[in-house]
Amino acid sequence: MLRFIMILLIFIMAGCSTDNGDGSRFEALMTASKQEREKASQDLQKISKSFSDGKASRENISEQVLTQLEVKVRNGEDASAERQQIQELAEQIKRDSDAVLSAVDNLFNESVKALALASAAYDLCGIEGERANLVAIVRKMDNHPDRKYNAEDAYWKFKWEFQNELKEGNVETECEYFLSQKEELEASFELAFQAMNYSKNLHPQEAGSVSP
Repeated sequence: MLRFIMILLIFIMAGCSTDNGDGSRFEALMTASKQEREKASQDLQKISKSFSDGKASRENISEQVLTQLEVKVRNGEDASAERQQIQELAEQIKRDSDAVLSAVDNLFNESVKALALASAAYDLCGIEGERANLVAIVRKMDNHPDRKYNAEDAYWKFKWEFQNELKEGNVETECEYFLSQKEELEASFELAFQAMNYSKNLHPQEAGSVSP
């Protein structure tokens, strides 16, 4: 899981430069998207660190309680307290695990927005070919059973909103800025695909790969 999270964080930090100050709508949208992804990545980093830091403690407690349970069962003693402790510990682990997965989902959702924004810009500027790859990575997100939202539905919703926003600006200005950032943006897509491939560490039963 930690390796997967690090790949995700690299993708987040590989956002486009937004310091040319030309005032394009695409620049403003990209800047907002990058800030939201950075916030989501910080939340994920904090939650995953807390989960990892507590792993040894949880394992020690589990081992102690299980040992006590075995002794009491072997001696024919009442072990209801130990069974209750085990149940409570299992519930806590489930809550902590769900918190990590929720943070991952939030980060994916912000990544979906970034991919939708890029796709909207591709359409606006008449650039063909790349969009199929963007949809592929979004569809891969929907293959994971613990996702709390439909990634592809979110992708098309975000794309429609971004298309409407970009059309309100000057197409020449928007495309000029977008094309100036296109190479760096697409480099971050490569990392996004790697992140999705590493996500099999979270859900081994759904292991698979996506290639750009």
